[in-house]
Amino acid sequence: MCSNLLRSVTASYSYGIAGEDQWGCDIARRFRVRVHQYDCFDLRQPVCSDGATVFHPECIGPSYRTDEHGRIFNSLEDQFTNNGDTANHVVVKMDVEGAEWDTLRNTPSTLFERIDQLAIELHG
Repeated sequence: MCSNLLRSVTASYSYGIAGEDQWGCDIARRFRVRVHQYDCFDLRQPVCSDGATVFHPECIGPSYRTDEHGRIFNSLEDQFTNNGDTANHVVVKMDVEGAEWDTLRNTPSTLFERIDQLAIELHG
């Protein structure tokens, strides 16, 4: 991550954490911002020493839906809105095993203007 591009960040989103989120803990500690952690497959909540993280048992997707196992998926736009971050500068980390494609394709371009950095692992 480029530190000089994170000066205006007021919140952070970490998708696909699988029970641990060192990246989110580091961002919370270094930049003193709240980190929203999302995962609906692994519901173990990571613990950061600073307490600036909020775990959401929900996954990212192109729109709101519940799958056949009761897992909730929601859009990036809705999650930003639900957390009061539609006008804030954010940093996002995403490792969601293929769901990134439809998610990003269906995200309004105006929302990308709020993301100062997007660290993403692409699949498929």
